[in-house]
Amino acid sequence: MALGDSVTRFAVGDRACPTFSNNWVAGPARAEHLPTSLGGFVDGVLAEYVVCDETAAVKPPEYLSFEQAACLPCAAVTARAALNGPTPVRAGDTVLTLGTGGVSMFAVQFRFGGGEWTGSHDRRADVRADRSADHHVLEDPAGDHGRLARRL
Repeated sequence: MALGDSVTRFAVGDRACPTFSNNWVAGPARAEHLPTSLGGFVDGVLAEYVVCDETAAVKPPEYLSFEQAACLPCAAVTARAALNGPTPVRAGDTVLTLGTGGVSMFAVQFRFGGGEWTGSHDRRADVRADRSADHHVLEDPAGDHGRLARRL
């Protein structure tokens, strides 16, 4: 691996993880950030080596494997944006996550706002049971998951 002459945030050998949007460093997401989102208009990072600006990368925590850290730029940022976006979750709000995928699991773990958290309709509710959801909605044989969630 090599670094450009002006790079100050990383050293050769550091672990690095690209951010999801190359020009979105802080604040709310805006339309101008979309064209720099990885995997959309910009090639993704399924590669052995990737070149990016140092402001478009972060150092993942040492306790995460490379595979775990690879989830951060997309799933974690998507969950954070959904919870803290134009209408942020506030104390007392109820949040319903769908499925047991990365975005849902990050959202449940973040627990923004201290509101009620409901795990989605999924046969794998036990996966979510130890991850801070207050309630779990298992699959409804009639397919009316919304009815089950509204009862909570």
